[in-house]
Amino acid sequence: MRALYKAFALAGFTVITAGGSVIAFFLYDASTYKDDIDVHDIPIPEIALNPRRGGPKNLPIAEYLVDDGDSEEQTKQMAKPKLVVLGCGWGSVALLKNINPDNYHVTVISSNNYFLYTPLLPSATVGTLELRSLIEPVRKIVARIKGHFLQAKAESVDFSAKLVEVSQTLPNGETRNFYLPYDKLVIAVGMFVHML
Repeated sequence: MRALYKAFALAGFTVITAGGSVIAFFLYDASTYKDDIDVHDIPIPEIALNPRRGGPKNLPIAEYLVDDGDSEEQTKQMAKPKLVVLGCGWGSVALLKNINPDNYHVTVISSNNYFLYTPLLPSATVGTLELRSLIEPVRKIVARIKGHFLQAKAESVDFSAKLVEVSQTLPNGETRNFYLPYDKLVIAVGMFVHML
């Protein structure tokens, strides 16, 4: 009888402690919300939202990207020559990892947002490595050099006007085309060969 009494007492103590902890958590959580939320508009220049149009197809020209003025460092980058890198394969990643970020305002355009270390793919297929250990996000590589990444496709290049036509698919499925100006252009889209 005494063992049964102790078991019920222990169960009751556990339920009361767990219930008290849950109530305390919700009270703490409720106390962290503020009624007077201080909302400020994020300052985005009008030229980033409504860029001028031009080029052979009279498309918007993205001379100023939305986050160009986010910080003092980004603002300093705008005055530098614009380097546009097409693709995020071996050549692009080697360039991005070795470039001096003080020399260029870098923008990478690729339909993939990751770099895949292909020589170790066989190890992933047999299970000695996980696939996620072979992938490096391009955004992380680009962030080290204070650059921009656009997940999009480069449709064409107008070498005389120094414009890259870019097409980007929006979340609603709509495709948007625009031009991205450059001072220097790196075309390193690479090639994937599938052998049967």
